[in-house]
Amino acid sequence: QFANDAYFTPNGTSGILSLNYTSIQTQILSIPVGWSMFSTYIYPVMPNLIDVFATMIAPVGQQGNVIIIKDYSGNVFWPAFGLNLIGNVDNTQGYQIKLTFAEQLTVSGTQVDPLTTPINLPAGWSLISYLRTTAAPVDLMLSPIVVDIEIVKNGNGMVYWPLWGVNAIGNMVPGEGYQVKTFNAVQYIYPANATLPTKSVFTPLGE
Repeated sequence: QFANDAYFTPNGTSGILSLNYTSIQTQILSIPVGWSMFSTYIYPVMPNLIDVFATMIAPVGQQGNVIIIKDYSGNVFWPAFGLNLIGNVDNTQGYQIKLTFAEQLTVSGTQVDPLTTPINLPAGWSLISYLRTTAAPVDLMLSPIVVDIEIVKNGNGMVYWPLWGVNAIGNMVPGEGYQVKTFNAVQYIYPANATLPTKSVFTPLGE
């Protein structure tokens, strides 16, 4: 109990009973020129795409480095025309982006936990994120739902095609997004950052 805990008193005694803080982490995304796909494991302090890409866009009516960003549903962020139909960053989603020139983007905020961030993949095509902080083989990462996967593509056009035993992607890489075509809707959870297990957790949607 402090003697002076409500008002200022000369030579009084007071103190801090509790202190809350939020740790800020960063991720640096290296985005190439032209079309590519990106994702982030950081939930930004200011999550709106306008704020996330503030250093890479110009005022409405002018062309900055970011030409356009698309999500898997076809919604767009088109800064030159003042269009933002995507809104905030969704850490479970990957995005297509077109840049005028290659640039690095620093995303600052709260690092999401892969184990508590389920990704819902619809039947058919979607764009997913990679939520782990280290690269890992795509066939290992997606092995729990391999029976539901028709094909996976990265931003360079390389594919993971389980039916034919083709894996030209190799590792899933932090900062990259991936196009996935599934036979069924499925929910997937990435393994924890600290481990490289042989299986993960998934739940067929609707069950």
